[in-house]
Amino acid sequence: MTRSPLVLLLLAGPLACGVTTHREPLDLTGEWKYNTHDLKGTSPRYSYVCSIGQLTLSLTQSGSTISGTYSGYANANCDPPLVLGSMSGQVVNGVVGPGDAIQFDFDPAGWHHTGTASEAFLEGTVTATLDVVGGPTEFKGIFQVVKQ
Repeated sequence: MTRSPLVLLLLAGPLACGVTTHREPLDLTGEWKYNTHDLKGTSPRYSYVCSIGQLTLSLTQSGSTISGTYSGYANANCDPPLVLGSMSGQVVNGVVGPGDAIQFDFDPAGWHHTGTASEAFLEGTVTATLDVVGGPTEFKGIFQVVKQ
């Protein structure tokens, strides 16, 4: 039995044209500068809108797990004013993937981050509990982290 070249081409076409994408896994190991903006929270006394900067993240990655430390003077620009001062602790519960997804927490600060990652930039949403006038208050906003 002889097959026509057209039938062979139609049968082989999907195999020959199959697109495979192989991405190297992200490597987030290194020093990073951390900032937030549009961080909003409402305590019984005030509604806050903040941006926080000047934290340094030192990350280590093993497979899809990231860990490390955060530290620095949390330069809070809030309306109404809010002083956070020095912050430091561990980066915990860090996971990269699937794809460019990322999540991690600040311990003991109780900040949870979810977003996307590249080898030069992390960004997404942050939920943080801050002790403000009126008691502990949940804040939500945007985080951005740039590799140094």
